[in-house]
Amino acid sequence: MWRGLGYSLAGAGAVALFALVAFFTIPAPEAEVTEPTSPTVPATTVATTLPPTTLPEAPVVPIEEPVVSDTIPEPAAEPTTTVPATTTLPADTIPPGISITSPADGAHFETNLVTFVGTTEPGANVIAGGRYAAAVDAAGVWSIELVLAPGANGATFVATDAAGNQSVAKLVVHLDVPTEPPPEEKPPPAVEFTANQTFGSCEENPPYDVFYGTAEPNTPVSISSAYGGGTVKADAEGHWELKVIFPEAPFEKTFEVKVKDHTAAKKVFPFTSYFSG
Repeated sequence: MWRGLGYSLAGAGAVALFALVAFFTIPAPEAEVTEPTSPTVPATTVATTLPPTTLPEAPVVPIEEPVVSDTIPEPAAEPTTTVPATTTLPADTIPPGISITSPADGAHFETNLVTFVGTTEPGANVIAGGRYAAAVDAAGVWSIELVLAPGANGATFVATDAAGNQSVAKLVVHLDVPTEPPPEEKPPPAVEFTANQTFGSCEENPPYDVFYGTAEPNTPVSISSAYGGGTVKADAEGHWELKVIFPEAPFEKTFEVKVKDHTAAKKVFPFTSYFSG
């Protein structure tokens, strides 16, 4: 019983204690009178019995054996906050595509200002010739006007995306500059062959005569006789002239002097020397 009572007191607290008191009747304590210390008054002991006090019965509370567990409860886990993991995207290493849709490679133009058009990855930049930026719309269509030099022109276009990847497109176009044809060489006007004699006779020593006329420009004219002759070239306008000496001409004897051009057309003249020496 005491074992049970002890567990009851430990587990039930004040209510169990109150129930325990209800089972017993507590006798009233006897009053003790201490004799006075005076020698003249004898000590008298008075015993007084108090009437028993009956306490009201308390409700009976059943005593239960405490449950003793050898297992020590785990402390409550502190709440944790879950941080979503950061997703790392792979690096962009794919170069943007670039194409030239106009003009065609090898095209020829007669004007020096030409518009180049093409496509690339949306968001990419396009540079022409290493320094001229093309206009690129949201769909990736780009265009730029370039000035051509006469002859063949190589055009290079470089597309660069946000990650720095690059692609290159090239073509060659031609600027045809009209050239004036060389001036047509007009044939020289037809010059009729003519020959003339100045004197026909001579008294000088040595005797001579002067012949002149026309022939095709820059062509030879020959003069010949039994006693002398010579050759002359017509000038650019077709004129010619030649002094011919006849050192062996006989006195007062007439002989023939023949004048020919390069076509073998000829004239014949008489000549007489009157030098009597």
